[in-house]
Amino acid sequence: MSRKKKNNIKSRKSGATKKPRPAQTAPPPTAEVQAKAVAAAVLDEQKLQHLYSSMLKCQMLCRIAQESSAPQPVVAGREAVLAGALAHSRRDDYVASAQNAVLTNLLRGDEPALVLAQLFSHHGGENEQPQPTSGQLALIKAMGAARDLQGSARVALAFCGADPAALSFQKEALALAAKHKAPVVCLIETTISAIDAEIQPGKKRKRPEPEFPAIVVDGSDVVAIFRVMQEAVRRARHGQGPSLIECVMPGEGAADPLGFMEQYLRRKNLWSDEWHRRIADEFAAQLDRALPLVPGPAVR
Repeated sequence: MSRKKKNNIKSRKSGATKKPRPAQTAPPPTAEVQAKAVAAAVLDEQKLQHLYSSMLKCQMLCRIAQESSAPQPVVAGREAVLAGALAHSRRDDYVASAQNAVLTNLLRGDEPALVLAQLFSHHGGENEQPQPTSGQLALIKAMGAARDLQGSARVALAFCGADPAALSFQKEALALAAKHKAPVVCLIETTISAIDAEIQPGKKRKRPEPEFPAIVVDGSDVVAIFRVMQEAVRRARHGQGPSLIECVMPGEGAADPLGFMEQYLRRKNLWSDEWHRRIADEFAAQLDRALPLVPGPAVR
């Protein structure tokens, strides 16, 4: 038998006896995780109008707080940050807020009567804690909750507010969270000047690249915040770790987030004065019905 034929026979024999190895695949998600998975929110006409409606309600509640000298402070001008971020949250997610906790609860589905009761409560909240700072405390709480949420498709959101002193702490904490793939999304408020100060001309930045996404977004643009939060929350729900969202807040005299969104809806032909009036009137009626039930506030 020729050498060529012998080699062919050996090749056929080895091919017949060799079993293919099973493909290495990741274990499938548990039934519980699959059941809790949330489809990506679509930024359609209904969602865009819902974002505006959410911001309008926040602004109306801010006005009541200011006119009635509510004991629980609220910071105006943050409607876009809250509405854009919380559009992706679920009721069973964990949310920690350094400020505007009342507005956060409103957008998460609390009834107006309950929200007003919280607004006019004299009970001391998280913001009165002297140490650590409120921004640090919000992230510490979210990080603690995230340990219990891993593998559940739930996330922890931390609204840290404007706290420049806490920024380095937040980045260090998120670097640690990234090692454990903790499902945390941290939102901070900053300014253009603060970002410019971080990057000094002619100086080489030796700081290593973070182990998590850090995204800068216009804090008055609810659509932009919605989009970056969509990806950040998706990553967290799928076990890919934390994200940092730096919201650049507008300066004095800049267009407010609500007016910015109104112009956006007009360009999309999604605006009507009648629709706006109906949303405002319906929420005002809800607040009017709830106000007499809340002890303390001065009636408008």
